[in-house]
Amino acid sequence: RRQAAPSMSGVTYMRPRLWLPAGVLLLLVLKVAWLDPGTTLFRCVSTPERVCGADQTVFVTFPEAHTLRGYSVLTPTARAGDLFRVRLYWEYLPERPAKLRTFVHVRNREANWPMNPTSGNDIWAQHDVPWTDDYLIEHYEHGQIFLDEYQLRLPADMPAGSYYVEVG
Repeated sequence: RRQAAPSMSGVTYMRPRLWLPAGVLLLLVLKVAWLDPGTTLFRCVSTPERVCGADQTVFVTFPEAHTLRGYSVLTPTARAGDLFRVRLYWEYLPERPAKLRTFVHVRNREANWPMNPTSGNDIWAQHDVPWTDDYLIEHYEHGQIFLDEYQLRLPADMPAGSYYVEVG
């Protein structure tokens, strides 16, 4: 036996109280006026012991260049033909030249492995970047960390095995 649906007559709907929109507005003002510009609450702050966003924190100085402070390998188990991605975290040093050249190489780990037939050496993938005005690093402050991401397409004929990443 079927039951009839309840009738909508006699039902009263409550309008939102004034406190609800006022509370939302207060939270929005608090976020914009206090949290966003002047606090590190809810934010990660890099320290000498830990660089925010980096999987590994390092301190590698390069002559006449900025200091490598951390890195993240975004595709640690890449295969032949895959896109290999790595992020480098640099510490800005204003006394260094603004325009430099950086590179990331993927190289053989073992000396007796076959050489790359294209390059004739043990470098299987590389990405060399001359720093140009696109980087606009001049607006950073001394000691500020900036991110540099590289993407390298691994060759389809690259043998399976262990490789290492060289940065310079």
